[in-house]
Amino acid sequence: MRKIVKSILCAISAMLFFLFSDIAAQIPVAQEATGALIDESIVETQLYVKPDGDNASDGLSENAAVQTIARAVELATEQISAGVPTRISILPGTYRLDSIIINGTDLGEPARSTLLIIEGTEPNGVIMSGAVADGWEPSTWTEVAGQVNTYEHDWPYAWGYAANPPTENWDQYPQNFILRREMIFRNGTLLEQRLKEENLNYNSFLVDESAGTVSMKLQVALKNDDLITVGVSEQLVNIHNKSNIVLRNILFTQTASWIINHVNDIDLWGNAVSITAPGDTGAVKPENALVENCPLYNNNATAIKISRYRNVTVRNCPVERNGWKGLGFGRCENVLVEHCTAKFNAWRQSWGHHAGHDAAGFKIIPENRIMTLRNIEVEDNYAAYGMWIDWDNTDMLLENVSVVNNRADPVHIEVSPGPITVRGMVLNNRYGFKIRGVQNVRIENSYIHAYSGVLWNLIEEDRQLNGEDLFNEQWYLRNNTFSAVGNGIFSWMSATDWNHFFTTLDSDSNTWYRNGYLAQSHNFSDASGDGCSFLDWQALGKDVHSTWVTDQPVEIHSKTAFATLIRPTGPIGTTVFMLNGRRVLQNAVFPAPGSGTVRLPHGVYIMRNNTGRKIIAGPFSPFTR
Repeated sequence: MRKIVKSILCAISAMLFFLFSDIAAQIPVAQEATGALIDESIVETQLYVKPDGDNASDGLSENAAVQTIARAVELATEQISAGVPTRISILPGTYRLDSIIINGTDLGEPARSTLLIIEGTEPNGVIMSGAVADGWEPSTWTEVAGQVNTYEHDWPYAWGYAANPPTENWDQYPQNFILRREMIFRNGTLLEQRLKEENLNYNSFLVDESAGTVSMKLQVALKNDDLITVGVSEQLVNIHNKSNIVLRNILFTQTASWIINHVNDIDLWGNAVSITAPGDTGAVKPENALVENCPLYNNNATAIKISRYRNVTVRNCPVERNGWKGLGFGRCENVLVEHCTAKFNAWRQSWGHHAGHDAAGFKIIPENRIMTLRNIEVEDNYAAYGMWIDWDNTDMLLENVSVVNNRADPVHIEVSPGPITVRGMVLNNRYGFKIRGVQNVRIENSYIHAYSGVLWNLIEEDRQLNGEDLFNEQWYLRNNTFSAVGNGIFSWMSATDWNHFFTTLDSDSNTWYRNGYLAQSHNFSDASGDGCSFLDWQALGKDVHSTWVTDQPVEIHSKTAFATLIRPTGPIGTTVFMLNGRRVLQNAVFPAPGSGTVRLPHGVYIMRNNTGRKIIAGPFSPFTR
């Protein structure tokens, strides 16, 4: 009976499709962000910092450089308070427990609006670290008798557990790693924290606050030239309500911030780098913030948050191995993020063996307007979402974004009127998209693959915005490869939600695949088997020019994939290569029989065991020897 009802609904949806076809054709494209607009040529004063400088100097030349970044910021404040655009040039070195603290509200005009550039003189040369090394040298550790490679040291801190955990139900987890902020590194590599002595194993540490000691167990014995560092500082950068600010060529690392308070209040996140503005709804947003060539590694909580700013660019910033979130944005306008990575974040939650609430490589919370994410890699985030776009966001453009192997949902978009445009995305994850009340979505030239869960999880509940329900509707899908190995293509929806989604969907010229299913199977449904087959789907006016394939499409990264080509005896131009023991076919120039190692282009291929037959899905470009 349920299948009969579903068939009737499909037929009704087909009739409604023709009534709403004009709506589908008018789905807008997201506006592209331009980002920060800063003229750096206007700088009049240059200040210098170097590790062996002198804070009593004036900082106006390399020979008179100050020793700390904080002192340079004090001197720069005097300049911008007089309306003089200023650059702080930081010479290579590691600056421990140093800080950049600027409050535009306190400074007032003209300081609030006058250009300030803070930059390292060389890429990868300047490190701002929240960790201490003095007092933690290998000679200060005592080897524990009878235990292999186990060492003990006095522990001078008593931080305890976070006073304001990030959600009200955190106590359900027996291993509350998320409530701690202790970090110890050996030669830059993080040791895992343990909360019980019996769990202490290789490359881990245990803090006993009651005894005032810390124990460290290593796989390789401690050496005299090892560098042991302990995270102490809660923040490295706090820029508040300051327009025309540049951070460049600085690595921010080993900041021991708390993961605190309500997860959706960006003002209360713990961060290594914070660029924020007042929360007053009537406040004028500061504008023009540029963060460029700034890696953010191994920080305890969120690496960087930017909130309530207008005209923002974050460029060439790898954000990796942070304990909770990678990058966070909230209530910003005209934001351009390009050539950045968010990888291996949320390790604090993975230590507790659970995918804790709210962790993400990218966390974009409410009310962002005009945001472009371009050439981004969001991969291998532990216990975390890949990208979480959270409530009431408009004009979001995701272009050439790779979302691969994240522990939780790779792309989670909630209650947004859009438009949201996705171009050239590669998504290869346990699950596919998780969507709640999102409208005006365009997905083009993308590869979307779910190897365990449902491909499209379309959620119905809790989707009100300004007192009105937002349905998943007005979607445009073109020239994509959609591949599902797990539970199916679409999650089950009620009749009302299905009609909103189906009647405003414009989908065509795509390639579809579901493991073990044929075109005549019930593919467009949840795992229960209800719904339409691909052939029925086409008869209802969807994906009329699309293709259903029975061989799994595979996305290949050009930067990592190599293969040995074997020229078969078939027609000139047909080549066969093996990848992970399977034969993949591609039409390319390979003039003579033989073999050779080539770099494969970024593209989507269909694996096939039949030699000499070309089957390709998705965008690709020819490769050469």
